[in-house]
Order: sequence, then structure tokens, then C-alpha cells
Amino acid sequence: MNVAYPPTEFISDSDAVSGFKTLLIEGFENPYKSVGRVRITVPENASLSFTATLDEHLIIEDDCDQQDCDTEIIIPISTVHRIFEEFEFLDFRDPDFIGTIELKGRLGTGRSPRKVLPSSIEHNPCAIRKSRTAPCTKEISRT
Repeated sequence: MNVAYPPTEFISDSDAVSGFKTLLIEGFENPYKSVGRVRITVPENASLSFTATLDEHLIIEDDCDQQDCDTEIIIPISTVHRIFEEFEFLDFRDPDFIGTIELKGRLGTGRSPRKVLPSSIEHNPCAIRKSRTAPCTKEISRT
């Protein structure tokens, strides 16, 4: 497979988040027709946070009323940078990676970061996969 890999480094955190948004948009797949709004929060700099609306297409918005979101994924800027640094071989199951990401809200929309974030760092570069399970309405907070 011929794949254009993203850069491994960015000059600024803002550039890294922009690159992350591009990965999400270009790799979006939604074969199960899942819908929902996921708030991606960068705790070190709230202005870098954004919302991803999952439907037929992925829509990224730079601002969102958090109450309108089904799920929040809190991802440190260092983890965003790590996605690019280790793009070819990053394993989302690695506790040192997944342990940096916190989920809040409905499990059905953000079942795991691997379901919402680009899962193809392992298999199909830049793809986003959604959960096959029905949405869970139980509120959660995981660290």
C-alpha cells in the first residue's frame, strides 16, 4: 500500500493539533453509520480543543458547547505529538499511550480512543473506526 505519512514533528502545539484534525478528517470511515459529537480536549491549552461530529462525514469545529457533546476525550498535547512521532508503529493498546487519555460521557460514542482516533496507526493509515456496539447511556469517567 502506498501511503503518504504525516510529518513526525511540528513547530508548535497548534500545528500538531491542526495535523491531528487533518488525520481525523482524511481518514474518517463510518461503515456502521454511527452518529454523535465528541469533544477533544487538550488540557494544557483549551483554545486547541475541538469537537468532532460523527455522521455520514466527519465535521470538525473549533468551538463547542461541551453540554452538546456525547463524549469527551481528554488528550494531552504530548500524546498528540506522540501520535505523529510514532505514527508507523504506535500501538493504542500500550498502557503508556492509552493511560494518558481520559474518557468522559457515553461509551457508545467514544467507546475507546482507538475507536474515535485514527486507528490505523496499526492497520490502515488515518482511518477512524466506530464501535459496533449499541450506545451506552451510563455516564463514566476514566483515567
